[in-house]
Amino acid sequence: SINEKLKKTVFKLNILLIGLTIFSLIIWQIVNPNSLNNFIENPFLLVFPLIYISGLIGLFFVQKLNNEIYAFAFSTLLILGGITSSLASLFPVILPSTNSVNNSLTIYNTATTAYGLSVATYWGAVGFILLFVYMIVQKKIMGGKIDNMDYGH
Repeated sequence: SINEKLKKTVFKLNILLIGLTIFSLIIWQIVNPNSLNNFIENPFLLVFPLIYISGLIGLFFVQKLNNEIYAFAFSTLLILGGITSSLASLFPVILPSTNSVNNSLTIYNTATTAYGLSVATYWGAVGFILLFVYMIVQKKIMGGKIDNMDYGH
């Protein structure tokens, strides 16, 4: 079945992902030597790399698990942990400056007004509601697995 072939492929790609993770950490240390300072100063931020690592390790066991929701949960943890780890290593800097002429962009000097933030919060809430309605409608229309379909060959 396609599902079983994909599980085997995901397992092989996870090995590549570990190599790319280690490579990117080395490059990130070369580009930004202070990238681990936030984790040293605030040890509670280590929860974000732990989320990434747990998602990465969990994806190795997807082939043995019968429920696809676990694969979705582990891949979500991987993505969420990767993004939050990157943000935690940079905080409060958003875009570091590469020269001494211009200051780095931080969350403090790039923030918008209180009105702009309130509008963004309002429309963000409306957007999430619409997203969840869309997901529910799609689940009702397209629900079920496709493994038992005839692919024409």
